[in-house]
Amino acid sequence: MAVKPAAPEGAPGALEVVVISRLFDAPRALVWEAWSSHAHLARWWGPMGFTAPRGEVALRPGGPFSLVMRAPDGTEYPLDGFVREVEAPSRLVWSALDHDEIRVETTVTFEEEGGKTRLTVRQTIPSDPMMARGQKPGWSQSLERLATALVESNAAGASSSPTADREIATTRVFDAPRDLVWQAWTDPKHLARWYGPNGFTVTTHEMDVRPGGVWRLTMHGPDGTDYPNLTRYVEVVRPERLVYEHGSADRDEDRFDVTLTFTDEGSGKTRVSMRMVCATRESRDRFVNVFGALQGNRQTMDRLENHLAALAGGPKLVLTRTFDAPRDLWKAWTEAPRLSCWWGRRGSRGRVGRWTSGPAASSITARPPRTARRRCGAGSSTGRSSSPRASPSSCPSPTRTAA
Repeated sequence: MAVKPAAPEGAPGALEVVVISRLFDAPRALVWEAWSSHAHLARWWGPMGFTAPRGEVALRPGGPFSLVMRAPDGTEYPLDGFVREVEAPSRLVWSALDHDEIRVETTVTFEEEGGKTRLTVRQTIPSDPMMARGQKPGWSQSLERLATALVESNAAGASSSPTADREIATTRVFDAPRDLVWQAWTDPKHLARWYGPNGFTVTTHEMDVRPGGVWRLTMHGPDGTDYPNLTRYVEVVRPERLVYEHGSADRDEDRFDVTLTFTDEGSGKTRVSMRMVCATRESRDRFVNVFGALQGNRQTMDRLENHLAALAGGPKLVLTRTFDAPRDLWKAWTEAPRLSCWWGRRGSRGRVGRWTSGPAASSITARPPRTARRRCGAGSSTGRSSSPRASPSSCPSPTRTAA
C-alpha cells in the first residue's frame, strides 16, 4: 500500500494516489469475474462487517458502477459512478462520487503471475490525510474478503460450472475433527444450538438423514416470524458428503440444491464447503440481494464455529468482580441460607431445593419477586441486589463462625 501525492500538499485541487496491490492464488478470469457484477461484488465489497445490499454494475464504457455499502450499524454509504474504460480481463477504470460528493477515480489492473493474479488498485482522491488513512484499511479489508470469496469459488468449482451464475458458495475451516463437524450438521440437538443467521432459532420436527429421508424444521426469526422449511436428502456419505434439496415447505420457487463436503485437513481441522445452486439466476440474485444470503451464510458458519469451540472446551463466559469482604465470602456460595439471600436477578428471590458443598448434585431456583416483603434469617427484607453483600443485616455474615 502506498499514498503518492499528485500535487503539492495543500495546493488548490491537490490530489493523492492510493495504490494497493495483492497477489491472489486464483486465475485471472476468476478474479476478473469477481468484479463483473453487483452479485459478485456483494460477496466481498467493503471492510469487514460491511455489506453491499444494492447496486448496479455493467462492465462496458459508460455503464453504471454504483453500489450502496452498509455499515454494521446500518449506516449506508452510496457510491454513484460509471465505467470509463474496460479491457477484459486486464484493466478496469471507473469514476464515481462517494457519499460525501467527492469525486474518486479508480483504475484496477489484473496481471497473470504463474497461474496466480496480481491485482493492483490505483485510486485518485483529494489530498486529505484523514481520507487517505481511511482508504488504506478499507481496501486492505475488502481485498482480504475478496481472497476469501475466491477460495470459496475455487472450492465450489464456480468458475467452470455451467451453473455458475446460479450458485452461492461458502467455505470455512473449523478447528474440530470431521466426525464432530458431521454430527453438528446431522444431529438435531447440535443444530438447535447454531443453525441459522444471528438471532434465529430452529425447531426440528423430523429428521431422517438418509437418501430419500427428510428434515422438517421451522426457523424462528428475531421478530417472531416462523419460516417452515423442508429438506430432502439425495446423497449421504458419512462423514464426507451431503447432497440435499432445501427450501420453503410451501414455496417451490424458493427451493435450491445444496452440496456439502467435509474434508479432513489434518491436525484435528475440517474444511466445510457448501455449494448452493438456485433454480434461476434471478432466484439467486433475490436470495443475495433481498434475503442477504451471503451475510446469512457467514453468520451461520460463525455460529457453528462458536458451537464447535464450546464443545471443545473453548471460550466461555467469564465474569470477574472484587468484593469488599474477606475470603470467607466463599460461604455465600457454599451454604444454603446465604445463597438464598442473593441468588438470582435483581428483585428475584432464591429457594435452595437441594445443596451440598461437595461434588454431589445441587439445585437452586430463583423465583420472580413478590409484592410482599420477606425475611431472611433474623433481618429485614432483601432481594434488592444480586451481590452477596447486598443486605448484611438480613443474611448470615460470611465472617461469622458457623454454629
